[in-house]
Amino acid sequence: MYSFRKIIALLLLMIFSFSGSAFSEALKVSNLVTHYLNHNRKEGLSLVDFLKMHYQDENHTDDDDADDKGLPFMAAPAQANSAFTYQPVEVYRIQPVNINLTEPKIILEETFLNDPFVSQIWQPPRDC
Repeated sequence: MYSFRKIIALLLLMIFSFSGSAFSEALKVSNLVTHYLNHNRKEGLSLVDFLKMHYQDENHTDDDDADDKGLPFMAAPAQANSAFTYQPVEVYRIQPVNINLTEPKIILEETFLNDPFVSQIWQPPRDC
């Protein structure tokens, strides 16, 4: 018998899988079958004609719009639009800078001398 944790884990996995992806559209397959059987009984449509009428014909109008909207893949979910974003390409031109390295630079030794004030601030650890 499954433990309670495994059942909860499987339940959460199914909820997350079916909620935000195309898996949720797979749950609407029963609506597709039921709607096709209704059209087949009323009009004698074949499956191919039914799919063409509902998925290819933009001017499809009949008295069952609510049922049509319940078919799988009829409307793109809002989260699908946020998955792909357009990032415009920005081109930056870097201007070359001429650096003259032929002039000698004089480095004074005074810059390397320790300042007595700095040595008073920092004290190394003392032996206790």
